[in-house]
Amino acid sequence: MLHHEAVRPETLALLRLLTELPSMAKLRFVGGTSLALRYGHRISVDLDFFGNELVGGAEQLFAEVQSIGNASLIAESKNVHQYVISGVEVDVVTQPYPWLEGALEQDGMRLASCLDVAAMKMLAIMNRGSRKDFVDLSFLLERYSLAKIIDGAAVKYPGVSQFAICKSLVYFEDAEDEPMPRMLIPRSWEEVKRLVSDAVDAFIKG
Repeated sequence: MLHHEAVRPETLALLRLLTELPSMAKLRFVGGTSLALRYGHRISVDLDFFGNELVGGAEQLFAEVQSIGNASLIAESKNVHQYVISGVEVDVVTQPYPWLEGALEQDGMRLASCLDVAAMKMLAIMNRGSRKDFVDLSFLLERYSLAKIIDGAAVKYPGVSQFAICKSLVYFEDAEDEPMPRMLIPRSWEEVKRLVSDAVDAFIKG
C-alpha cells in the first residue's frame, strides 16, 4: 500500500502523467518522495526520475513535458534535465548504472526498489548529505542492514569505497543548519543521527 498522504494530490497526479510519457518509459521514480510514498514517514514535494536512457531524446522529453502542464526548463546538461512543472520541481537523470532490483508498478507509477533508492542515498550523502537524506536513511535502516545497503551501492557504483561511505555517514555538519522535513512519523534530528551512527558502528565492528 502506498502512503498517498505523504504527497500532495496534484503532485501525485503529475507523477502519474509523467510516468505515462513515452520518452520516460525506461525511467523509474526514485528519491525521497518515492520513499515517502512507500514508508509514509514524511511529506515530500519534488519528483526525481532516473534511468539508463530517454526514449526519443531530450527534445521529445521537453515537448511531452510541456503538453501536460505549465513547464519551465530550469537547467539542462547531457544527462540531467531539471524542470518546474505546475509548481513542482522535477529532475530527470540518465545514467549508466544498473538497477539492483525490479521496479514496482503500482497505481499508475513506476517506482524504483527501496534498495536501489537506498544505494542512491549513499552517493547523495557522499556528495553532500542533506538532512532529508539522513532522515530517509534512518527509516531505510529499519528495513535493511547497512551492510546490505553498502553492498548494493558497491554493485551500483563500482569503485566507491566502504571507508568513504562510512566516513560520509557520520559527517552531519552540512545538515546541522537545515530544517527537519515535515514528519508524519515523529523522529528528531538527534534520533536520526544516533540511528545512523549506531548502524555505522555496528557495520565497522562486523
